[in-house]
Amino acid sequence: MSICIPFAFGVPYLSREAPNWGWSNQTRIIDEWDPLHPEGGAIKDPRWRGAFNQSFGIGTAEEASFRMLYHEDATGKRFLYFSWHVKFDADPGSTIDRINVAIDPSSGGGKPLLLELTPFNDTADHTAATALHSISAGRRRSIASGSDQIGSLEPFSNPPNWLNETRAWRVGAHSSQGQWAIHMRMPIDPQATDVDGNNGLRLTDLFKMWYLFRIKTTTRANQSNTDISGGGVLRLSWPKNVYLTGGGVVYPDPSVADNYESCSFGSQTDPSCPANGGITIGDLDVGTTNSPSSYIDPANPNVFYAQPTNNGSSDVAKYAINATFRLANWGSVAQENAPWTTIQSGVCNSEIIPAGAKADATNDIRFNKDDMASVYPNVTAAPHQCMLVELSGAGLHFNPSSVYRNMDFIVNSKYSRTAEISVAGLKPIDKRPRDVYLAVETLNMPAKTSRDFEHFGHLAKETLNMTGTTSRDLGYFAPVMDLKSNDDRLVWIVGQAQKLIRERYKPHEHCSPEQRLDQIGRA
Repeated sequence: MSICIPFAFGVPYLSREAPNWGWSNQTRIIDEWDPLHPEGGAIKDPRWRGAFNQSFGIGTAEEASFRMLYHEDATGKRFLYFSWHVKFDADPGSTIDRINVAIDPSSGGGKPLLLELTPFNDTADHTAATALHSISAGRRRSIASGSDQIGSLEPFSNPPNWLNETRAWRVGAHSSQGQWAIHMRMPIDPQATDVDGNNGLRLTDLFKMWYLFRIKTTTRANQSNTDISGGGVLRLSWPKNVYLTGGGVVYPDPSVADNYESCSFGSQTDPSCPANGGITIGDLDVGTTNSPSSYIDPANPNVFYAQPTNNGSSDVAKYAINATFRLANWGSVAQENAPWTTIQSGVCNSEIIPAGAKADATNDIRFNKDDMASVYPNVTAAPHQCMLVELSGAGLHFNPSSVYRNMDFIVNSKYSRTAEISVAGLKPIDKRPRDVYLAVETLNMPAKTSRDFEHFGHLAKETLNMTGTTSRDLGYFAPVMDLKSNDDRLVWIVGQAQKLIRERYKPHEHCSPEQRLDQIGRA
């Protein structure tokens, strides 16, 4: 089965943005990791929303996770974003922690790229994004040379410069339990014929990937020493149980089945990837037990929930999925610097979630929260908030691993929102101002509210006759609408719009419908 890599859609006010730990000054930089709040900062950048997440651990105790997304910049160049996060390390001040990575590019892209990432050579905390102590990069040897074995790393004479953007963090280095992480941004070059180029790797369709956590630790998260080597090193690999051989220098052979995971890119329509194995969650799978489920009572107790779907072939154990609920916590103005405050973490599924089943009230993830307005006073000034829910769990994979949902702090059944209508980013189509058309769809409303619409129906027919508008014109104008439905209101709206088009653009009245629409933009 191929792993689908999701597109980075971001969150409101950081929309369609990728995580940024300092590689660009064009978007918000989140590069700190506060040791007092290890769930925040760069590791919990909300722009990781929707990422693929493979978690590792023992029993239901999570110890590490790997996330990945892809994104494209303004020129259309594609990048991969990787995050390796060790969540439990009983010897966090070690200098011998490592991440080993192998990527076998798409056909024609050269030999596999091999990386050995050494984050630190000291015993200190690193709460700001820190350049790695060392990165060994090269190709996978296909021919032995002296003492160098087939499959070992053949170093580049000039490592690609994109590796310089790789960063590491560490918190709790002098405690009995610490954490550390490495983030990498890898460019993609569809024309690459080798893996040493500054423009990236040829990863155009299917490619293969393998990685290995090597964690120096004295104990596991359940206080056992299961699978810890005599040297005190815990090895966690993806795919599972595929390790370095030949004295720890030979990387797995990509031609051997199951040594690597196959990866492909998801669509750029949210959600990016299909529900194909693992744990999935959608935006309507999170909310409250209020009516509607997007309602948060600011003054009274609320019950929040998340109801993921188990698309795997095995049951998900009780307490196996761990959820963190975060609130944008906007102030009087919603904006990109929202803190995305954690309102609850460490919440687990209450019972087993059977294979192929979606969680419900009997086994889902839920918790109670009282007096939200007092704990989060910003909601009084900004009652419309977004809630972000992130999932993880030992030995499970999630795709997507997180979702957000628009929520409202309201006290009555009738309420309104302020909406911003923007054409920012669209190419100019004329020197004159652009017309913007809004289509309003009503649900669960009466078919007719008065006879006024019958009058509009006659106007619609007259308007069509006056303007010479045909059903073909209407099809071009609103291709997503069913114009064969004899809905007089719709015909009247579109007919009036066509009349305005002809009045405003008389110099182009002999253009085809397609050309007229190109002049004004499609609604």
